[in-house]
Amino acid sequence: METLLRCENVINDIGLIQPAIILMDLWIPEIGGEKAITMMKENPATQSVPVILFSANADIREICKKIKADGYIEKPFDIAVFTETIRKHLFK
Repeated sequence: METLLRCENVINDIGLIQPAIILMDLWIPEIGGEKAITMMKENPATQSVPVILFSANADIREICKKIKADGYIEKPFDIAVFTETIRKHLFK
C-alpha cells in the first residue's frame, strides 16, 4: 500500500522517511508551509532536519527567520544558487 504524505502529518512522515533535507514552499495544501516548518522546528524529533523554504513571496527572508527555517531560496531562482544552498545545508 502506498503511503500518502500530507502536510498535517509532517512530523510522522519525517520519522518514516528520515530525509536529509526538506525543501518547503509556502503555498502548500492543508496547513501551509509556515505552519509545517514551525511544527518541525518545535519538535525535538524533527528540529535538526534542515528545512529550506522557497517562495516568490517578497517577505521570504523575514518569514524564514520568523519560522526558524534553515535557509531560503527566492523564486525565480538560479540553478547555481539552488545547488549551493542545498550543498551548504547538506554538508555542514
